Amino acid sequence: MFNKEKNNIKLNLYLAEAQRKFGEKAKSGSKKLIFGLFVFATVSGMLLQPFSVLKAAGPRFNIFTPYSCTLQYNRDYFIICVKNDTKGTDYATAVSADPGDILTFSVYYHNGVNNTIATNTKLRASIPSATVQMQTLAGFLWADNAENATAASPMSFSNTVNISSSQTLQFISGSAQWFPNQTSPLSDAPATFLFGQSGNEIVGNGINVGDIEGCWEFSGMVNFKVKVSQVIQTPNLNIVKTVKNLTKNEYNFSKSTTANQGDRLAFNLKIDSTGNAAAQNVVVFDQLPSQLSYAAGSTKIDGSPVSDGITSGGINLGSMNQGTSRNVTFEATVNANTTASVTNFGFVMANNVSQKQDTATVCILGIVQNANLVIAKTVRNESNNEFSFSESTNAQEGDTVQFNLKINSTGDAIAQNVMVRDSLPFQLSYIGGSTKVDGVSVADGITSSGINLGSMNPGSVHNVTFEATVTSNTNCTATNTGFVQADNVSQKQDSASVNITQVSKIKDLTIVKQVRNVTENQFQFSDSIGAKPRQTLEFSIKVTSTGNVAINNVIVRDMLPDRLLYIAGSTYVDGFFVSDGITSGGINIGTINAGASKTVTFRVNVEREVLFPRGDTTLINTGFARADEVGEKSDTAQVIVTYSGCSSGENTPANR
Repeated sequence: MFNKEKNNIKLNLYLAEAQRKFGEKAKSGSKKLIFGLFVFATVSGMLLQPFSVLKAAGPRFNIFTPYSCTLQYNRDYFIICVKNDTKGTDYATAVSADPGDILTFSVYYHNGVNNTIATNTKLRASIPSATVQMQTLAGFLWADNAENATAASPMSFSNTVNISSSQTLQFISGSAQWFPNQTSPLSDAPATFLFGQSGNEIVGNGINVGDIEGCWEFSGMVNFKVKVSQVIQTPNLNIVKTVKNLTKNEYNFSKSTTANQGDRLAFNLKIDSTGNAAAQNVVVFDQLPSQLSYAAGSTKIDGSPVSDGITSGGINLGSMNQGTSRNVTFEATVNANTTASVTNFGFVMANNVSQKQDTATVCILGIVQNANLVIAKTVRNESNNEFSFSESTNAQEGDTVQFNLKINSTGDAIAQNVMVRDSLPFQLSYIGGSTKVDGVSVADGITSSGINLGSMNPGSVHNVTFEATVTSNTNCTATNTGFVQADNVSQKQDSASVNITQVSKIKDLTIVKQVRNVTENQFQFSDSIGAKPRQTLEFSIKVTSTGNVAINNVIVRDMLPDRLLYIAGSTYVDGFFVSDGITSGGINIGTINAGASKTVTFRVNVEREVLFPRGDTTLINTGFARADEVGEKSDTAQVIVTYSGCSSGENTPANR
């Protein structure tokens, strides 16, 4: 039973293929072939009818997969297949073609569910209108009641036609033929379309082949022919060159613009593919006149940045299909200041299109430009903590003053090789290494040969600062003059003054001696503390310069009382370790400026208990300080040592 049923299905497939062959061969007049197909169809139809086994609730189309475009055992055809009649190819899902070739498309249907009827079965093909090399043509199948193919969601499949050049596919009106009921006896001609249809509906809203019963014997197809156009391929390119002035905020591109030196321009090259075929390997480049300089990194294609090359070897846009456009933009700066009308050329070419060009014009308006410099000299007294600069300040001998030279390029041209120098009066002495330009240190030279600021663009500013020490102690006004000049600007100058007041030099110092108990974790120093034998103490000697000038060679020493032992290596000055000597000849702590202080600290140990009597013992420690031209001064700190045990005398045995 199984083998018989299998053979019947195979016969169905032969029937489908025979139907195709009949449609193609019937017109050849081969009576033998027609008769053979007739007998084959008749016998197959009688055999298949008893063994139909497919059953379902509703009709379903083309359910025997996988599909094929040639006769395959127990398989439906693809919904649509194509062959090249001109080249004699077989049916396939894709075909190659040349201009003028005739193609046949076959749209296939088969209700695979027995005892069902697919009502108002329709077939349709969509032929694309584009002129391209690769064409895609789709076939569609549906019925009012088909479970797997409805008008809203039809079954579909597409064929591909690969053409040797860009062409269109043209439906041959009247070429559609209907081959229904492929197990029925074949006739010399295809069946007439139902409902008065011409067959051209296959490429319109679809052709209605009526109600299709479910079985192989009712399968069929609609064949139609398509011609590949024979349009002569003529690629062509057009270029339009425009410009706008970005510095002047021009919004639209135009064929010309006006500009001044330094203006930034934007150019646009619009490339159109105006032929009926693709332009291959399109290259665009631009020839800038000498008065314009290309702005590196400014080239864009359709708004997307690309590498530079537009003004050198050019840039490749690839191939451009007919009707497409590309916009190439780039920017340039006007580098000339002479009145002139300059023309910028843009070019485009392709492998199959000769060079085309277009121009845009820039009218450069030359203007007379003059460089100019302005210098403003100001001063402030840093020793007096002055914050702002002014045209004058008050100072005394030893004060540090800072000068500022503000250089402003006020012309409309670049000042070339700007030199700044300063002439200090004898009452002031330059402090080496103090010169800065805009806050950055530079080499000395401001008070000798001067320093070079380079070239200064219009509107730019530099600030040159340096420091000096007041060396005079006489009542006077020291006038300091600064100078600036450039290759194209004559020397300019400005002054600031320092009003020096003579003062009497007073040198003096004070000394404050204090102590704290380290063992008892005392943090604060004080004039007097309590202690016990064997504890560690720390003394502080603070020396302050109380005159109006600095004191030099300050010597600090300390005279420890008995029963306090100096701890070697414990001496520090303002937190920095110094060598021992504080309790012997003293230590030199250098210079102390007027109003400033330095603090000397060192540590001692309190002697053991045996050296103290019961009760309190007061130890006085004296510190001393002197300096050049300042006599020695002293201060004391007190340590009260308390011992509650036996005295040294009680530890002595009695006489016998």
